[in-house]
Amino acid sequence: MKITIIKSNIEKVLSQIENKEQIINITAIKCNLDKIPILDFPNLKVLDLSYNNISTFENLPNTIEYLNLQNNQFEYFEELEFPPSLVYLNFNGNKVSTKIQYRSKLIKKIKQTCPEFKYLDNVSIKLRYAEMPINISKFDHIMDFTYEMFGDEI
Repeated sequence: MKITIIKSNIEKVLSQIENKEQIINITAIKCNLDKIPILDFPNLKVLDLSYNNISTFENLPNTIEYLNLQNNQFEYFEELEFPPSLVYLNFNGNKVSTKIQYRSKLIKKIKQTCPEFKYLDNVSIKLRYAEMPINISKFDHIMDFTYEMFGDEI
């Protein structure tokens, strides 16, 4: 099951979820997050927290394979601990992504603990400049619940 939360209080929405083991995909865009919330979903594979204010990893589940942190506030990655299951990371739009040798240094760091890592910023780690289409359809399951709340009313 997939949950999409846009411009809303993610903790309120997630606290109301029953059957947490069925959730494999959470998207929380423009939710004004400054940290990764506690995500108690044992089968979570896809996490999209793009367009927030996150600058560090805490509470990142070890089951994550697809992680989108595009357009957040990351300035460094050296101290970050990536989940060993990570295959895809989008870090575009963060301050760190403009640094010299960002791509090669980040790939090297991630590969130390994530043997299946294959894509950084929509590009295969084996290619430098060609865009690769990313197919995450294996993560989409039966139901898609979308919460489009504009404010904190739930």
